[in-house]
Amino acid sequence: MKSKILLLGILLAFLFIVLTILPVNSRYAYPGNMHIHYLDYGRENAPAIVFIHGWSCDSSVWRYQVAGLRKDYRLIMVDLPGCGHSSKPSGISYTPDYLAEAVNSVMVSAGIKKAVIVGHSSGFIVARRFAIKYPEKVSAMCDVDGVYVNVSMDPKGYEAARSEIGAFLEKLKGKDRQEFVRWFVSMTFYGKTPEPLQKEIMAVMTKANAYAANSAMEEMWRPEVWEPVVIKAPLLAIYAKIPELPSNEEIQLKGEFPNLTYVEWDDTGHFLMMQHPERFNNLLSEFIRNNTACPTGSSSR
Repeated sequence: MKSKILLLGILLAFLFIVLTILPVNSRYAYPGNMHIHYLDYGRENAPAIVFIHGWSCDSSVWRYQVAGLRKDYRLIMVDLPGCGHSSKPSGISYTPDYLAEAVNSVMVSAGIKKAVIVGHSSGFIVARRFAIKYPEKVSAMCDVDGVYVNVSMDPKGYEAARSEIGAFLEKLKGKDRQEFVRWFVSMTFYGKTPEPLQKEIMAVMTKANAYAANSAMEEMWRPEVWEPVVIKAPLLAIYAKIPELPSNEEIQLKGEFPNLTYVEWDDTGHFLMMQHPERFNNLLSEFIRNNTACPTGSSSR
């Protein structure tokens, strides 16, 4: 009897340690020999939102969306390959299509047939490629200060970005990489990001896997990524209003996303969903209510 009580005590202690250390909403998809980590919040039958982080980030950048949105939606926050708790294979190309396939693997694993796809920064490139490959799985989209260029409307802007990427990659692969990454990250604050948030973002991005980050940066500017398309899914685009933002950004987006809702905020840095979570959550929720046909759940299980 004493041995059974002791065993039960050990099991309960182990369970307590596991629940304390590991996020209880932590899940994995297993495509091939990979593991893709994601966080899963909310009811299984609620309308689903899939969040895709940007370059050298992870799913933690979306944590301010949990409290405000989990009551009405199922929230899936992906660690893209090479980031967070997901696999970080070397010797492969981290193309936007490769990353989009990881997002699809997560949706299949989570039993989600259709979702609102949200992409921050270069995560919007992945979201766009996902929508091209799997239009039937996209109910709406959200572009959060995303990396975007309409090649047919702004070929000079695209070529300028392409011409700069070589020098950028040289610095990423150089001996002063860490210092360069810190400079690059600091440029995303736009002089408007609170210092505590700056420190948090800097900590996440400077510890990212170097091989995956370098490859993703190189692959996102290849011509095939930016072939012109028309995507019918409704798109909410929210941009930080800065001098570097093209004056015709809305027009460029409208060329590929005819069902566009476009907003600019003049009081925010690049990580606007972290800096102004309540405003962001309310705007996204209102957009989903007004632009998706089915207010009921999107899960298949």
